[in-house]
Amino acid sequence: PLGQGVANAVGVAVAEANLAARFNKPDAPKIVDHYTYCIAGDGCMMEGLSNEASSLAGHWGLGKLILFYDDNKISIDGRQQ
Repeated sequence: PLGQGVANAVGVAVAEANLAARFNKPDAPKIVDHYTYCIAGDGCMMEGLSNEASSLAGHWGLGKLILFYDDNKISIDGRQQ
């Protein structure tokens, strides 16, 4: 469903930040050090869930979450001309 992928990606980024804070030590190589990627289209960004999840990610400072926005100008299901 539209918007839920964005919220899912925020959840994965939260988990990564939590694991990094718990297991990465200043005097050792990083154990948890990766990025979370998400691809979202027009319809996804029109849903309130994706806006709320994005706002939460910004508020929590999830700097390793990357969202690619696909502006394909199609936000409905079905044939386009």
